[in-house]
Amino acid sequence: MNAVAHFLEMGGYADYVWSAYGVCFALIALEVVQLVIRARRAGTTAPARHATVRARYRGTLHEPIR
Repeated sequence: MNAVAHFLEMGGYADYVWSAYGVCFALIALEVVQLVIRARRAGTTAPARHATVRARYRGTLHEPIR
């Protein structure tokens, strides 16, 4: 149990380390929520966008984009 407590203390920097992890997790979660909201408002899903791109740029990769 002492090893776990020592790990969680992070050599005396536990406040800084765990708060940094918390802030990063919160920002990533916020980004995911914003992406979901944006996708719902636009009414698009990933497969629909990929199908549109495929239909628009049929052919080879070396074909010029219009």
